[in-house]
Amino acid sequence: MVVVPMRMTPSQREKLARMGGAGWVRDRIDEAPEPTETSGE
Repeated sequence: MVVVPMRMTPSQREKLARMGGAGWVRDRIDEAPEPTETSGE
């Protein structure tokens, strides 16, 4: 695994901890669909 620093407010950090911390973030990333590239931007 690699460390990925993120900036957030103290209240966001507290909520993240209540939601499951890094494991919760990893699960959400795994469940999210891959972004698609759009042309013409």
